[in-house]
Amino acid sequence: MKGNGLLYEGFLRSVRQFPKRLALEVENRVIKYSDLQQRALRVARTLQKLCATDQPPLAAIFGYRCATGFAGLLAILFRGHGYVPLKPDVSA
Repeated sequence: MKGNGLLYEGFLRSVRQFPKRLALEVENRVIKYSDLQQRALRVARTLQKLCATDQPPLAAIFGYRCATGFAGLLAILFRGHGYVPLKPDVSA
């Protein structure tokens, strides 16, 4: 197994090979690989517009097993950033 690949390469490989296959089943919905990729790319474009370039390449993600959360995680990875998961069920 190669250890120097990008974290999202397996996902992109599945998008190319099986775009119409089930990628996620969350929130009583089925989401295909191609649809999840499109959602993630939209979020990545939004992050690109809104994020300052002088900030560390890190993002926090607040979501738990939802389509938006998975798309957001992929978007962060597509941008080459690291992430910190925040649990929505933990109160301060």
